[in-house]
Amino acid sequence: MQLPSHEDIADHRIAQFKQTISAAIESQELGLLQEVIESYQQEHNADLTEIAAALAYLVQKDRPLTPAFTSEPAAYEKPAPRSQRRRPTGPMRINHGAMKERSRPPVNANKPHRDESHAPRPPGGYAQTSSR
Repeated sequence: MQLPSHEDIADHRIAQFKQTISAAIESQELGLLQEVIESYQQEHNADLTEIAAALAYLVQKDRPLTPAFTSEPAAYEKPAPRSQRRRPTGPMRINHGAMKERSRPPVNANKPHRDESHAPRPPGGYAQTSSR
Protein backbone atom coordinates (compact mmCIF):
# COMPACT_ATOMS: atom_id res chain seq x y z
CA MET A 1 0.00 0.00 0.00
CA GLN A 2 1.41 3.36 -1.03
CA LEU A 3 1.07 6.48 1.13
CA PRO A 4 -0.74 9.44 -0.45
CA SER A 5 1.42 12.19 -1.90
CA HIS A 6 1.43 15.75 -0.56
CA GLU A 7 -0.67 16.77 -3.55
CA ASP A 8 -3.21 14.00 -2.86
CA ILE A 9 -3.57 15.16 0.74
CA ALA A 10 -4.02 18.80 -0.29
CA ASP A 11 -6.59 17.86 -2.97
CA HIS A 12 -8.56 15.80 -0.45
CA ARG A 13 -8.55 18.59 2.15
CA ILE A 14 -9.65 21.19 -0.42
CA ALA A 15 -12.51 18.95 -1.57
CA GLN A 16 -13.62 18.47 2.06
CA PHE A 17 -13.45 22.24 2.66
CA LYS A 18 -15.60 22.94 -0.40
CA GLN A 19 -18.16 20.38 0.78
CA THR A 20 -18.22 22.04 4.20
CA ILE A 21 -18.90 25.44 2.59
CA SER A 22 -21.75 23.99 0.49
CA ALA A 23 -23.29 22.29 3.52
CA ALA A 24 -23.18 25.52 5.54
CA ILE A 25 -24.79 27.54 2.73
CA GLU A 26 -27.58 24.97 2.37
CA SER A 27 -28.30 24.31 6.05
CA GLN A 28 -27.52 27.48 8.04
CA GLU A 29 -29.28 30.82 8.40
CA LEU A 30 -26.53 33.22 7.34
CA GLY A 31 -28.44 36.53 7.17
CA LEU A 32 -26.74 38.26 10.10
CA LEU A 33 -23.27 37.13 9.00
CA GLN A 34 -23.93 38.35 5.45
CA GLU A 35 -24.80 41.77 6.88
CA VAL A 36 -21.57 41.84 8.89
CA ILE A 37 -19.52 40.92 5.78
CA GLU A 38 -21.26 43.55 3.63
CA SER A 39 -20.66 46.16 6.33
CA TYR A 40 -16.97 45.19 6.56
CA GLN A 41 -16.65 45.34 2.79
CA GLN A 42 -18.06 48.88 2.64
CA GLU A 43 -16.06 50.16 5.62
CA HIS A 44 -12.74 48.79 4.32
CA ASN A 45 -13.39 48.91 0.59
CA ALA A 46 -12.36 45.23 0.52
CA ASP A 47 -12.89 42.60 -2.14
CA LEU A 48 -15.36 39.80 -1.19
CA THR A 49 -12.90 37.14 -2.33
CA GLU A 50 -10.22 38.59 -0.04
CA ILE A 51 -12.64 38.64 2.90
CA ALA A 52 -13.68 35.05 2.19
CA ALA A 53 -10.02 34.00 1.97
CA ALA A 54 -9.24 35.66 5.31
CA LEU A 55 -12.21 33.90 6.93
CA ALA A 56 -11.15 30.57 5.38
CA TYR A 57 -7.66 31.09 6.81
CA LEU A 58 -9.12 31.67 10.28
CA VAL A 59 -11.15 28.48 10.04
CA GLN A 60 -8.33 26.35 8.62
CA LYS A 61 -5.22 27.76 10.32
CA ASP A 62 -4.92 24.77 12.68
CA ARG A 63 -5.30 22.34 9.76
CA PRO A 64 -3.99 24.02 6.59
CA LEU A 65 -5.45 22.90 3.27
CA THR A 66 -1.92 22.43 1.93
CA PRO A 67 0.10 21.00 4.79
CA ALA A 68 3.74 21.98 4.99
CA PHE A 69 5.97 18.93 4.81
CA THR A 70 9.63 19.35 5.61
CA SER A 71 10.73 16.22 3.76
CA GLU A 72 9.43 13.03 2.28
CA PRO A 73 8.19 10.64 4.95
CA ALA A 74 10.75 7.96 5.76
CA ALA A 75 9.97 4.43 4.64
CA TYR A 76 8.86 2.10 7.40
CA GLU A 77 11.86 0.65 9.09
CA LYS A 78 11.65 -2.74 10.68
CA PRO A 79 13.11 -2.80 14.22
CA ALA A 80 16.45 -4.51 14.65
CA PRO A 81 16.40 -8.12 15.86
CA ARG A 82 16.70 -8.47 19.63
CA SER A 83 20.19 -9.86 19.35
CA GLN A 84 21.36 -6.63 17.66
CA ARG A 85 19.62 -4.14 19.96
CA ARG A 86 21.79 -2.13 22.35
CA ARG A 87 21.14 -2.59 26.02
CA PRO A 88 20.96 0.53 28.18
CA THR A 89 24.04 1.26 30.26
CA GLY A 90 24.92 3.75 32.92
CA PRO A 91 22.61 5.36 35.48
CA MET A 92 19.45 4.74 33.44
CA ARG A 93 19.86 0.97 33.49
CA ILE A 94 17.60 -0.79 35.96
CA ASN A 95 19.33 -3.06 38.43
CA HIS A 96 16.81 -5.80 39.10
CA GLY A 97 19.01 -7.31 41.83
CA ALA A 98 18.57 -4.17 43.94
CA MET A 99 14.85 -4.78 44.01
CA LYS A 100 15.37 -7.89 46.15
CA GLU A 101 17.24 -6.01 48.86
CA ARG A 102 15.42 -3.62 51.17
CA SER A 103 17.45 -0.58 52.07
CA ARG A 104 14.83 0.67 54.51
CA PRO A 105 12.53 -1.06 56.98
CA PRO A 106 8.98 -1.92 55.96
CA VAL A 107 6.47 0.90 56.27
CA ASN A 108 4.62 -0.71 59.20
CA ALA A 109 7.75 -1.78 61.15
CA ASN A 110 7.18 0.60 64.09
CA LYS A 111 3.40 0.42 64.08
CA PRO A 112 1.93 -1.59 66.96
CA HIS A 113 -0.05 -4.69 66.17
CA ARG A 114 -3.81 -4.16 65.99
CA ASP A 115 -4.50 -5.90 69.29
CA GLU A 116 -1.80 -3.88 71.06
CA SER A 117 -3.10 -0.53 69.85
CA HIS A 118 -6.53 -0.82 71.47
CA ALA A 119 -7.36 -0.47 75.11
CA PRO A 120 -7.56 -3.79 76.94
CA ARG A 121 -10.97 -5.37 77.31
CA PRO A 122 -12.50 -5.25 80.73
CA PRO A 123 -12.29 -8.47 82.77
CA GLY A 124 -15.08 -10.79 81.74
CA GLY A 125 -15.39 -9.14 78.36
CA TYR A 126 -18.12 -6.79 77.32
CA ALA A 127 -21.41 -7.39 79.01
CA GLN A 128 -24.39 -7.84 76.79
CA THR A 129 -27.37 -5.77 77.81
CA SER A 130 -30.82 -6.57 76.74
CA SER A 131 -32.98 -3.79 75.45
CA ARG A 132 -36.26 -5.31 76.72
